Amino acid sequence: MISYPRTAGKLAALLKSGYDAVLDQIRQKQVLVNVKEFLRARTRELANTSALQRPNDQLLDWFNARKASGLADAAIVYHPKGACMLHGFTIEAVPYTRKLDRALYASERARFDSVRPAWLKSVALSHRQELLDAGLSAAVVDRMEKDGKVPPGYEVHHRLPLDDGGTNAFSNLILMRNDIEHIAVHGRYNPGEKLIHATAYGDMVTAVMPLPPQGALIYPDPSRQWVSERVPNIQLYEIYK
Repeated sequence: MISYPRTAGKLAALLKSGYDAVLDQIRQKQVLVNVKEFLRARTRELANTSALQRPNDQLLDWFNARKASGLADAAIVYHPKGACMLHGFTIEAVPYTRKLDRALYASERARFDSVRPAWLKSVALSHRQELLDAGLSAAVVDRMEKDGKVPPGYEVHHRLPLDDGGTNAFSNLILMRNDIEHIAVHGRYNPGEKLIHATAYGDMVTAVMPLPPQGALIYPDPSRQWVSERVPNIQLYEIYK
């Protein structure tokens, strides 16, 4: 018989049997869970920053083990529709200080509205072929160059967030397809995101974060094998052991 615990209460009761035991049931398809609700229930158990540090450490261990085995860089990340592998990304431990000056943060976000079109125009002019190779049409790149418009379905992403030490410098920006990749990078149930949200403004924490490929101006880029891939959710659940 297959169990489908959906409510917060049923998921909490399931987790009381022990996380390893639950993962075994999921592997054996005795239990089916919704990825968002399951990780929400699990992170409620890890309610403080010291407990949330463990999945951060385990995600970094996962990345280092992957590199040690000779596999190419990739990050495993949360997406509401299921776990994703972002090929070409790295996983790095970032000393993250949530900006205490929220007025400064707000002003930086507001300034981004003028920086974004200027960056898009610059990239379209100087890296046209790279954008075409990544799959953008000539008409879209032309519009970027002329009007600084974000291509449909994309967002301009800060490599290092403004809420930490990130800036609006052109070197800190990358064009990223919104769904799946941009949503996945900002996934609330990525270990680093959970740790950051549990940290007070002005405090510092070492968060393990997925970072785009160095030098990339756009993601995904199939011409460089920088693409996203859906992977079994159990791979993400195991990070939270």
